[in-house]
Amino acid sequence: PMRAGPDPAGEPVPVQSFAISDRRILALLATLATALFAFAARLRLDAQPWGDEPHYLIMSIALGKYHTFDLTRVYAGNDYFAFYPQQIDPHVYAGPGGVMVPLHNFGAPLLWALPYALWGRAGVAALMVAVSVLIVVNVYRLLRELGIGRPYAAIVTTLFVIGSPIYMYASMQFVEPLGALLVIYAVRVVLRPSPG
Repeated sequence: PMRAGPDPAGEPVPVQSFAISDRRILALLATLATALFAFAARLRLDAQPWGDEPHYLIMSIALGKYHTFDLTRVYAGNDYFAFYPQQIDPHVYAGPGGVMVPLHNFGAPLLWALPYALWGRAGVAALMVAVSVLIVVNVYRLLRELGIGRPYAAIVTTLFVIGSPIYMYASMQFVEPLGALLVIYAVRVVLRPSPG
């Protein structure tokens, strides 16, 4: 859109608004996020997983190799040495009837079962990068749907890409990016004006 402003002769002068389209801004943001998140994920693949990451990956091994939710075979057989080449304390506890129950839930390993089966830890890392890029896209779209102007939505989303926990979680095998994508999309759906 254009708006009129006075010129020295008193005639209105058209002033261009922000000329880059939403589609182009989204493409630029997605490219930036993909490059940054993929670079971080690639660096992380050369290092051991941190915190509870190996335990989520152990769940993936149990599902893919043994077709079970019982993690004891994976811990006992050291099947995780490919990505964590040292002994690790099993994250299981004795449940009813002495059945060993995982301390963590299987939500994320079930969602990334296919990428893990096809490409191992790298497949999970690629999925988490893709999910994190979708978070960025949805943040921009949410801002625009809330009436935020393109330049401000672009700046805020860029800052979100480089300065939020999504950058860190995009390179890790945790459930948080999956949950964040679900929440941001749910917020967009709830705040979307009803037709009519």
